[in-house]
Amino acid sequence: MDTTHTFSKGEEIANAITHGIGALLSIAALVLLIVFSSLHGSAWHVVSFT
Repeated sequence: MDTTHTFSKGEEIANAITHGIGALLSIAALVLLIVFSSLHGSAWHVVSFT
């Protein structure tokens, strides 16, 4: 069996930072989707995003 690739400390830090940024942006987008669907849509629109 082949050995797995080990990442350097810098690569691990960059990976953690980019994943953290992605998580924050996805949470912000979810909030916007819920707010706009509650303002302009029906209850079904809100439920579809939560």
